[in-house]
Amino acid sequence: MEPILEVKNLFFKYPKTDKGLFNVNMTVYRGECVGIIGPNGAGKSTLLLHFNGLLKPQSGFVLVKGLNTLNEKNISRIRREVGLVFQDPNDQILKNIVEEEVAYGLLNSGLSLDEISVKVNDALKTVGLKDYNKRVTFHLSYGEKKKLSIASILVMNPDILVLDEPTSNLDPGGVEDLTNIIRDLNRNGKTIIIATHDMDFAAELFNRCYIIDEGRIICEGGVETVLTNISLLREHRLKPPTVTQVFTGLPGFGKLPVRVGEAVELLKRRLE
Repeated sequence: MEPILEVKNLFFKYPKTDKGLFNVNMTVYRGECVGIIGPNGAGKSTLLLHFNGLLKPQSGFVLVKGLNTLNEKNISRIRREVGLVFQDPNDQILKNIVEEEVAYGLLNSGLSLDEISVKVNDALKTVGLKDYNKRVTFHLSYGEKKKLSIASILVMNPDILVLDEPTSNLDPGGVEDLTNIIRDLNRNGKTIIIATHDMDFAAELFNRCYIIDEGRIICEGGVETVLTNISLLREHRLKPPTVTQVFTGLPGFGKLPVRVGEAVELLKRRLE
């Protein structure tokens, strides 16, 4: 598979603290949906901010499609390739009207107003905000603001979509909507990178995941392997997915499920 993002021996330390990233290595391949899992304060957000050059390595490097973020000449291209969705949509939304917010990044693109309108409508439809064009942004629910912040990135058509703790403060319906949006985007060719400590969300979406803690990569692997390693997760202040926790206490199951669908199939076979 083709690497689309590579992190090599990344070191970054905040001044006058022991917080940062220490010899971080990771590779994301085109078309993957990859998770970065860790407790609060583990370094997840700091790592994401390196992916589009908002933070720069103090040693080591980050490559996006072979472009080094340390080279200032690459930054505008990298930021077109990597769309970053912040944890709190209120930190990202700048405009008062929904269509103005989504169109904002396209205003200097050279596109006509009609072309921009088409792209805005397509982005809003993708996230389930069709016909929201004239809504006032601060009247939206938190979940709708999350969708709007994603639409404002999607309209720029980045190859890589990076989301920081996207399920935070969402109700179950909002998490389900978000899961479906991300799954559809990934199926349609977007490479997705998500930082989260929501294990149920992680289990449903990720192909692979990395555990990060205290600024260091602890392990990497398929979700079926990583999210069923109960002792490792507990060591790093994480819980396995809910269905995994349930099946851990049941006798006679050699393989622990991580997804609800897998758990249902295991129970069906047991009852047959």
